[in-house]
Amino acid sequence: EHLGPTRFGPVLRATILGFAALALLPVRAGDVLRPYLVARSEGLNGASVFATIVMERALDLSAVLTLLAAFVWVFEGRALLPPGLLAPIRVSAAMAAGAVVVLMAAMWTLATHPERIGRLVMRSERVLPQRAAHALGKLARTFSEGFAVAREPRDLAIAFAWSFPLWVSIAFQAWLVTRAFGILIPVSASFLLQGMLVIGVAVPTPGAIGSFHEAYRIAVTTFFRAPNNAAVSAALVLHAVSFFTSLVPGVVIMVRDGLSV
Repeated sequence: EHLGPTRFGPVLRATILGFAALALLPVRAGDVLRPYLVARSEGLNGASVFATIVMERALDLSAVLTLLAAFVWVFEGRALLPPGLLAPIRVSAAMAAGAVVVLMAAMWTLATHPERIGRLVMRSERVLPQRAAHALGKLARTFSEGFAVAREPRDLAIAFAWSFPLWVSIAFQAWLVTRAFGILIPVSASFLLQGMLVIGVAVPTPGAIGSFHEAYRIAVTTFFRAPNNAAVSAALVLHAVSFFTSLVPGVVIMVRDGLSV
């Protein structure tokens, strides 16, 4: 909204294609494809739109950490978890929360001073060719402009609030699959499981293959003493449920539009 008018249809299409690319390609290429497609279809600056993906990831991490904190402090997390594992979870969550605060502060700084950021980067002409330094300065300025929502607390709060029903539904999906394989955990425990899966998905393999499965297996066997065979089986099914629902419609759009991998 702060970068220019967008239509829901092209943004939805780019989102579907981007998540399909995450399932097909390595190094999280879908996170680059998504803003590129939106910028191309809506006539926006690509660097500015890419900044919204960074903002989205910060909001995602904030929501996941909030739900994890709710499991540990509000629900029965402290009673369910082995005492020796509770402290490392708290420390890890606190460190991640600190990283989110630093990231949000950096994005606010970029959003409020795009021209200054551009001029600062242009000073690299002392060591770089002038043309390259000016190109980098322009890129830094337009990228900073993509964080414009950080200047609007109301819009940022709305976006953050919408993150919760999204991540609660993802956690509930993981809980249902886990229960289906006879691994009995409380609904709130899916918030801890989800935190582990976010770490697994962050590993830049195509479709998080391997890392997703191992993160799930470690979580349910370590924290909830699930049998290893059941954990591996549930991980395979949960991965299929999570990724094929975005992969299939993405491939359909790719075939219809004549796009190649």
